[in-house]
Amino acid sequence: MSKFWLKKVLYFIPSLLVLSLLCFTLSRLTPDDPVLTEMDLPIEELSSNNKRFEEFRNQYIQITEKNGYHLPLFYISNVSFAGSGKLENILYLPERKVAKKILAHTGNSDVLQDYLKAKKDFLAESTPDIPIFLGQTLDTASSPATILTVFNQIRALDNFIPSSHSDILYESILQLNSKKDSWKSKIPMLRWNGSRNQYHLWISEIIRGNWGNSSRDNRPVWQKIWPAFKWTVSINAFAILMIVLVSMYWGIYTSTRAQHWFTKFSYTLMFLISSLPIFLIAIIAMLVFTGAGPIGIFPTPGAFPISAHGFFFTDFFRIIPFLILPLLVIILCGIPGLSRQVNNIMSAELQKEYVSASVLRGVPARKIIHTYAWKNALGILSVYLGRLIPALVSGSIVIESIFNLPGLGSLLIGSIITRDTQVVFGIILLGGSFSILGLLIADAVMYKTDPNILQKKKIPIP
Repeated sequence: MSKFWLKKVLYFIPSLLVLSLLCFTLSRLTPDDPVLTEMDLPIEELSSNNKRFEEFRNQYIQITEKNGYHLPLFYISNVSFAGSGKLENILYLPERKVAKKILAHTGNSDVLQDYLKAKKDFLAESTPDIPIFLGQTLDTASSPATILTVFNQIRALDNFIPSSHSDILYESILQLNSKKDSWKSKIPMLRWNGSRNQYHLWISEIIRGNWGNSSRDNRPVWQKIWPAFKWTVSINAFAILMIVLVSMYWGIYTSTRAQHWFTKFSYTLMFLISSLPIFLIAIIAMLVFTGAGPIGIFPTPGAFPISAHGFFFTDFFRIIPFLILPLLVIILCGIPGLSRQVNNIMSAELQKEYVSASVLRGVPARKIIHTYAWKNALGILSVYLGRLIPALVSGSIVIESIFNLPGLGSLLIGSIITRDTQVVFGIILLGGSFSILGLLIADAVMYKTDPNILQKKKIPIP
């Protein structure tokens, strides 16, 4: 048994790591600047207010350093022979992007560092005497040729006064335009970063329970996800219980009455239900059975505001009518797949020789079906039960949004609309973890129903 669980855990951990890598990578591929989402300073009129811009820049650098956004993404990074790894000490990320483009032209990180220092000293000394557009162009230019052209325009101004800083900057710009080291930027190199990388810091915080803060209201992500998670789990737990009970009864009943009219009718009905997408069934149910619909026996979704921080026992009798129809839709959409599997597996079991032998020995049919055949079929069905959990959770996310329930579905849709990426990827990570956990539970059920699974060996193919 220990060997069985060790093997499953060894599968479980890499799966979680792959899922975390996927979520982290997608979160870093979003076009939004992660630092700007945490800023509490408006960026309007920064271009014409140097003092305001310095305040913005200092706060930007503090957030970058606190969250490690200046570090490489993973344990191994691709850097150039020119020394692009040295740019990590530039904490203002827009400036780093400019420096990286300049380094691709010049290929010499030492010359680049001299230029950045000379430019900073020159702009700090001469900013009041330089037109704003020329100062901004010089600060953001990423081509050595463009930098030289802009600096010559500054030198040509009537009020330009040469100084030691301007001379040093001019010499560094000339060095930038030298192409003798440009070949270095074209040679890639792999560098080991150790634990000083963004993924390591991110996954460490996730394990500690710190999932970051929402970019919408700056609340901790877990505090927003947990109340919605409880609603989703509660709804799906009841739905899974009903789906399993109904599917097992239907599958056993129809497998013993293959030619009965009820079997043929129900099989056709299940096929029609499974061919419709779950959101379409939910919309039809809402239009027909709620509010002013033709059969408006259920209240209109959203008529009574249900808080995610409340629970079923809060305003219990007022909440239940709003939950009946969504639960029926989830159960209705989950029954066809599992019930067909139960029917197929039980039909196959009843055709086996041990069933015929039991009948000849006079074993009651009820015992054959519910003891022998069902026990043998349960091990195979556990695989489908494990897949049912993630499928229902993903389906309920859509249903929660349609019926205005405060679960993960409504939270996910709202977070996508407001571009709250921290919450979005937190929900994805949590949902994916439970999908993997569902498969692990299925393996546990299979092992429980068939303890000899470890002794089963593959038959070599001659």
